[in-house]
Amino acid sequence: MPSKTADLLMYAVLAALAGIVIWQTHALPNPFGGTIGSGGFPTLMAGLAILLCAIGALRTLRAAAGPRLEFPGAAKGAVTLGAMILLFGLWQAIGHFFLLAFVFLAGLLCFYAADERLRWRLVALNLAGSAVVIGLIKAFFTYVLFVRF
Repeated sequence: MPSKTADLLMYAVLAALAGIVIWQTHALPNPFGGTIGSGGFPTLMAGLAILLCAIGALRTLRAAAGPRLEFPGAAKGAVTLGAMILLFGLWQAIGHFFLLAFVFLAGLLCFYAADERLRWRLVALNLAGSAVVIGLIKAFFTYVLFVRF
């Protein structure tokens, strides 16, 4: 993908996100009276982001074509994004967040380690590391924040 196209695509995505912020904060209540409510500052920042995106897009259009961009890890990024969508979809469908998070983390660690030969020791280390990390996260949410999933 040409770098000019990538730059314009990112400016469009960021401007669209800023537009969503304006749309979502427009109806926030104004509990303090006056002219500026709760959505005033986010709307101002989102408007500024749209302005800066427009300036960046104009500068990009006026600039010479840049080098072609290569994404060697795009397949792994797509798999990770798909796994995250699957994780949240399964969480909504069947619950058991921490079990699903363990499978997600262990699976991605093994997937990323598969560039070289995947040995049983590495799989066991990934499983143990995933269990420790998810266990610590569960303990933090349960005993520190008092939030149950």
